Amino acid sequence: MSKLNNILIIFVLNLKIKIMATQKFGPLGPFSGKLGKVIGYVDKKGKQRLRTVGEHIFNEPSDKLLSSWEKTSMTAAFLKPVVEFVRIGLALEADIQDMSAYNLGSSLTRKAIIGQYPDLEIDFSKVLFSAGKMPAVKNAEVIATDNGLMFAWDNNDLQDGTLLTDRAMLMAYLPDDKKAFFSRSGAKRKQGYDYLEIPLIPAGQRVETYISFNAEDMKSISNSVYTGQIIFADVT
Repeated sequence: MSKLNNILIIFVLNLKIKIMATQKFGPLGPFSGKLGKVIGYVDKKGKQRLRTVGEHIFNEPSDKLLSSWEKTSMTAAFLKPVVEFVRIGLALEADIQDMSAYNLGSSLTRKAIIGQYPDLEIDFSKVLFSAGKMPAVKNAEVIATDNGLMFAWDNNDLQDGTLLTDRAMLMAYLPDDKKAFFSRSGAKRKQGYDYLEIPLIPAGQRVETYISFNAEDMKSISNSVYTGQIIFADVT
């Protein structure tokens, strides 16, 4: 372990709060392992990371801290059923920002949380499940069917940066059950419509819907567009 690493670890240990830090590699390379209350590792981006471990007791946390904790909890619960979707939907933008798709999803979701603690809620119209430079689809609509959702869009509105071979990405998020149904590579843009099956939807179930498009080579993607809330009626 290099002298530079030792100095930085001593500095971290002397701090009174839990931190996450980065450092450049020392002359002998990165520090990996545990030393006292410091853990060192190299993340998937190749950066050295240091963090402290240990229990912290908050006797009287402020409303600001409680709000931050609640937003973190809400964000984690919201993203849990859609992790596989955002890994594709946010991959390109996350790479530009030098972060993981999940962390970008967390950041974007927190921005969609409105209200004051303890009355916090997610504004579903502000949620982004995909993000990129491809122009977003216009005039997209969705209607409920017996067993799912039918999405439709204007396939004659071909903007610069879009192709008729782009694939639809469909999302149906059920906030009451914290479940999601989605398609990551659906119909081509030229088709103008696509169907998303959602089995066994109880009457009165709220469904938040979204659509975006991804290039066939997956080198370009659009922001997701909120297509509104659907409340399923009793179709029996």
